[in-house]
Amino acid sequence: VANKMVQFNDCTQFGTDGGDGGLSGISSLNSGHSASSFKWCKAEMFTTTTMRDVLANKKSIPMSIKVPAVVDFTSLDVEGAELLVLQGFPFEMYCSKFWVIEHNHMTAKKLAVRAFMEGKQCIVVSGPALDSTDDFFKCQCRS
Repeated sequence: VANKMVQFNDCTQFGTDGGDGGLSGISSLNSGHSASSFKWCKAEMFTTTTMRDVLANKKSIPMSIKVPAVVDFTSLDVEGAELLVLQGFPFEMYCSKFWVIEHNHMTAKKLAVRAFMEGKQCIVVSGPALDSTDDFFKCQCRS
């Protein structure tokens, strides 16, 4: 969802995750972590954007970098916002052959992401992430 004001928990400086920002994320989304994990995080307001907008905005990508239409691997771990990011991704212009997408054993989110990815010609496959907090997908890309 683009152009939405959201409260973001910034855990990079004050959080209980060792300061690496691993639990940072949008406050209103359930990331699967306990509320006490965020008690020292700093709340900040941000305006959302989509991957479609980021990739289309030539100002955000240096002129010397050409974004390929097909990439080999994408890892998506955005603390509960995975489906929202996927919904804003321009699949009609870009394809990743393999994705690892976090779900933290949250059944509803896992099933929603799987259904979405299957609609994009991707299947869950055996791999390094199977039966963990992530799903591993193989997608059909046109070269």
